[in-house]
Formats: sequence, C-alpha cells, structure tokens
Amino acid sequence: MPGPRDLEVFSRPFSYVVWSVNTTEGGQHDVAVYLNASAALAVNTSDQPVSWARFHLADGMSAVRSGSQQQPVPEKETSRSPGPLVQSPQLGPLPPAPPSSSSPSPKAA
Repeated sequence: MPGPRDLEVFSRPFSYVVWSVNTTEGGQHDVAVYLNASAALAVNTSDQPVSWARFHLADGMSAVRSGSQQQPVPEKETSRSPGPLVQSPQLGPLPPAPPSSSSPSPKAA
C-alpha cells in the first residue's frame, strides 16, 4: 500500500491528501491539521532553484504553488521531474508566506 514516503505516488499528476475526523463519543471538537510538504518534492535535485507563488481562488480559497524555476524535460528515463507542488486548504485562509528571493508568478484569476 502506498504511503506518504512513496515518491511514485507523489509524482503522479494528481496526488492529494484527505483527512476525515470523527469523535469517539459523538461530541463536537475543534480540530487542527498540519501538513508540512517541502518544495523539494517538486524538484529533481536539491541544487535546483525553487520559486513559489500564492493564488487567490474562487470562494475566498487560496493556494500556494512551489516548484522548480525551470521545468526541464528529463534527459533520461530515470530522471525524476515531478512538476509543481500545489497546496490548498479547503477551509480557512493561508498563513503568511515565507520570504522569497525569487519573483512570484502573477496572480491567477
């Protein structure tokens, strides 16, 4: 069964994580979930420059895209070129983005 450390799963065009939370006694509780996904998942080697951009989507949702500044075509079959990492919470605003030394892409509509 694939898990969070399975790069084959994370390199597929559409990978996602879904949490489902239920109480054991039927009461209501506040729940906070933290996902830490490094932009290193979106590059082939650690020396590739990474850039990020924040996008504002419909219904007040936001997303952050991070990945290689240049998306090269793999030179050999064994090269891993997974493409960008896009993270978007279903509910709530994004926390402040970390400082970046690269220019973010234009905002998406």
